[in-house]
Amino acid sequence: MVPPAAQKVLEGRPLDEVMLARDEMANMVWGVERAIPLMSSVPENWIPMIPVHIEGDNRETQLQRASMLRILTGDTNPAPDAVKPRTSLLRQGLEETPAQKYLLHEEEVPRAGTRVTKSFQRTRWRDGRAWVWLGVRKQTGRGEGSSGLAFDRIIDIPPRA
Repeated sequence: MVPPAAQKVLEGRPLDEVMLARDEMANMVWGVERAIPLMSSVPENWIPMIPVHIEGDNRETQLQRASMLRILTGDTNPAPDAVKPRTSLLRQGLEETPAQKYLLHEEEVPRAGTRVTKSFQRTRWRDGRAWVWLGVRKQTGRGEGSSGLAFDRIIDIPPRA
């Protein structure tokens, strides 16, 4: 038996798009929000995914969503706000009380990265009716990314005059 399947599917532009890029120098993964609904002109779209140990296991790790701090020039706020993701793909669990962790298996993000998109899809069924749904697609990325984040750097400081 061969079950019926959609012959041709039309897909709209992505509503959300996230590029998961492995940053080998920082030993972490970044979730780069590339398409954000109602995005501002200066997006804070690099969401860190840091390696954490799995509870009860001292060797295995997973990637957990973290936050960068919003530090603005001239801001006198002693406790800067954490930058939160704007796409529904990376916000899972943030709306719950208390906020839930967002974990990925490390092998889900290969060295080439991963591209995840969410978009409306449409097809026409055998009887002529149109079906529309919201789907998520995972594809291979376009290579490593570099956030510029570095630890333990040696920087030349010019002598004071």
